[in-house]
Amino acid sequence: MALDLRGPICEEQNGEPVVSRPKAPYSQKLAAQLAVAMPEMGWSICEPLFMPLLLELQVPDSLLAICWVISPAAGLLLQPCVGALSDKHGRRPFILLFGLMAVVGLTVTPLLAEVADKAVARPLAMVAFGFADVSHDMLVTPTRAQMNDVFDPDTAETRCAVVGGIAKTFAMLCVILLSREAAFLVVAAAAFLATASQLLGRKEDAVAESDRLAELETADARRPRIYPVGFWQLWLLQCAGWLSVCTWSFYFTSVWAEVKGARSSASAGFEPAVREATGYLLLGSFVFLAAGGFLHRLSGPSGICKDEWVALFASVFVMMSTLIACCLAHLNSILYWLAAALVVLAMPVAYQILSNTPFKWLESQPGFDATQRGWLTGIFNTTLAVAQAFTAVLSGPIVAAAGGRLWAAYAAATLFDALVLLLVLVMRLVTPMSPSPRDLGGNRR
Repeated sequence: MALDLRGPICEEQNGEPVVSRPKAPYSQKLAAQLAVAMPEMGWSICEPLFMPLLLELQVPDSLLAICWVISPAAGLLLQPCVGALSDKHGRRPFILLFGLMAVVGLTVTPLLAEVADKAVARPLAMVAFGFADVSHDMLVTPTRAQMNDVFDPDTAETRCAVVGGIAKTFAMLCVILLSREAAFLVVAAAAFLATASQLLGRKEDAVAESDRLAELETADARRPRIYPVGFWQLWLLQCAGWLSVCTWSFYFTSVWAEVKGARSSASAGFEPAVREATGYLLLGSFVFLAAGGFLHRLSGPSGICKDEWVALFASVFVMMSTLIACCLAHLNSILYWLAAALVVLAMPVAYQILSNTPFKWLESQPGFDATQRGWLTGIFNTTLAVAQAFTAVLSGPIVAAAGGRLWAAYAAATLFDALVLLLVLVMRLVTPMSPSPRDLGGNRR
């Protein structure tokens, strides 16, 4: 049974497609929320723990680069395909597949450190990393589309933000309070439960879902792929935002050590600086969680930002400012504490907007075809793959060209963000965004 069986149904009214959203049962809503927690939980456990493990196993630098490129390459090719296939065949098969891949990767990983033969452990580590990294990224498309299948756009945005905040905080607490092995296994168990929840439901619903998917597949064959006006503006903004997040999270603890004057891991101040940086990340995870609860007050007609475009533009600007502050934090104490404040208070809020607002914008566009929700969600999520690829392939040479100064990667990401913001402003002037139905006082459901 596909959990989106009571998702959007496409009907026609006056020759135009009209999407209705039948009320989903509680089991579907619960399963959708558990599933959407998995990507953030997986990223938050892997970022601080996977790289030390690979270094401990003495994986060569050339193979480390391959590890980081696997997921972006897969994402560019598969995100739209997974989205389109989930439109036709339901979200559940893909959530089960990638969820189980994540469980395998997270479970095998801590066992590798105990393997005596490092020559055996290294390729297994790369496979485990690939399973976990690819699955966490690929889960974003079907889980986010599933949330919009069973909730209205405002509710989906808020619940995705809150659930993501809980997942991130839970994973960060596991990293700090548990041993590496225990942290991986606890998160793997949570991912298994979230994946297994996809099996909730009644057998009689499966027949109705099969009929609905057949109808949607027939209807989909008659419809061209349509991108809403302004889609590529938000795509560029999201790409810039993800590049900032990827670069920031990949280098932050080491950059902070540089700020504290400990450029080498052999320096006496390196470990204390890394612990301080980790403390800031933990505090930021609580802000990330809190921001999910008031995200609806930041974007949309009733929010501080009057629409999602403005909110996303502002979030990229905040991320750019945070990266600049981190680059300059070593100059004086004012910039130092400004950088710390932005990392703890501003970056998590901008991250929430980046992760959720584009999908809410998509749902509110005139003529949005919900039978193509997975496809468009997948196209949006290629921004994550592009950003990861840039970070993996280009940040190393940039740092090397700057004499090993890690903040150079932040400076490069800042320049990219500035160029994207300028380009999007020009595109906005040339092609104004279409007003959404809610702005016109309409109701598309």
